[in-house]
Amino acid sequence: MKVNLAGYNVDTKILKKIPSQYKKFLTPESLSCAYARISRYDLPIDKLREIALKEIEKARKTNQRVIFEMGHSSIAEHSVFNIDIINISRLAVEEVEHFRLASYTEKSQRYVRLKEGFFIPQEIKNTKMEKRYKKIIKKLFNTYKDFIQKGIAKEDARYLLPLATYTQLGMTINARSLEYMLRKFSASPLLEVKKLGKKIFNKVKKIAPSLLRYYQATDYELKAKEELKSFSKKNFQFRNIEEEIENVRLVAYYHNDLIPKALFYSYFDGSFPQNLSLSIEEKEAIIKKSLEYLEFYNAVPREFELGFLVFEIVISAAAFAQLKRHRLMTLISQYYNPKLKFTIPPSIIEKNLEKEFKENIEEAEELFYSLKEKLEIEEAQYILTNAHRKRVLIGLNPRELYHISRLREDKEAQWEIREIVQKMSNLAKQKMPEVFLLIGGKDKYREIYYSIYNKYPQF
Repeated sequence: MKVNLAGYNVDTKILKKIPSQYKKFLTPESLSCAYARISRYDLPIDKLREIALKEIEKARKTNQRVIFEMGHSSIAEHSVFNIDIINISRLAVEEVEHFRLASYTEKSQRYVRLKEGFFIPQEIKNTKMEKRYKKIIKKLFNTYKDFIQKGIAKEDARYLLPLATYTQLGMTINARSLEYMLRKFSASPLLEVKKLGKKIFNKVKKIAPSLLRYYQATDYELKAKEELKSFSKKNFQFRNIEEEIENVRLVAYYHNDLIPKALFYSYFDGSFPQNLSLSIEEKEAIIKKSLEYLEFYNAVPREFELGFLVFEIVISAAAFAQLKRHRLMTLISQYYNPKLKFTIPPSIIEKNLEKEFKENIEEAEELFYSLKEKLEIEEAQYILTNAHRKRVLIGLNPRELYHISRLREDKEAQWEIREIVQKMSNLAKQKMPEVFLLIGGKDKYREIYYSIYNKYPQF
């Protein structure tokens, strides 16, 4: 066996110091090309990389032929980019981080005290509306600073900050996912996101021209959603459930004995035992045995992916910032909606700052409705705050819910997302008690484990 380190991330400041005669080699395209040739050349991989590096233009032609003509798009996944995104609104970040096959690290409003900086929609610049927009946002920032001085934690004071607030993030993404991202960005209703897409494209295209071809929006991106929206509004009407905004509902779930049967499937040579009937006790015994040596840092077995749950959640922008980081689930959002009211951190109520908090929020809402008359709803959302809520639909398997629970039910988790995930776990456990034997935050894992096995885990 032989292992080579073919490459690794290098800061562009270092790459710029490389002599000009070597600049043409500074592209990840040679790696994609070399790996594309593995399936058709009887040469060692390191030799294929050497050939690709010597013949960059031929390597680019190979990429274009293999990826776009032959359709082997996974080859583009071998080329990876690290991208700094600075001064982007929190609203736009939600659109960026919607893409699952990338890695993101964003400035945390829980830990960083933010300075005033915010996005202004192009459509209201140099109008009377801009003056009002700036005035309200400045007031929100001033109240945010005042609350911190009065002892409110940054993670709670930030509920006042608008979705226009600037942030920054680091993104690592492969060329295949990036091409898809750019195509979606070019059809975005937010001009800020369209501009971001163009800036990223201009940076990457120079480095890897052979890996990006279908980066412009087609009718699928431009028309499908709008026509579906018109069709649904014309032909269907959703009836709101009028209970006092129960913020977590289990909409649907699927179990049907698949998980316990799959757990012993690997150990037999017959067909899947579809007609085998398991008692509740048998299902619990199988699952209990499969989890007996599970530590808090282990993932539950992959067989747990064969169940499915769908939740509808009403969630603030502050908590949604935590939720959207879990990318191995299906997440579908509505717009932020003042009719869903807003979330007030308990600490603000305890410090008798609720009245001031509400006054700030209500001013932002007034402007939101004025902006809706001039802008599309997507851009009117900039003035709404981290306290404002929206509905989201989440589809996920039990394995992923275990992961989310471990992290978000922990005592160190942000309080709102912790409350939401606790409700999700409780609802899931009611419907699948044997599957969710050990669900809970990692800080309580020892006690949860002991309650099932009458002994403590090793760690």
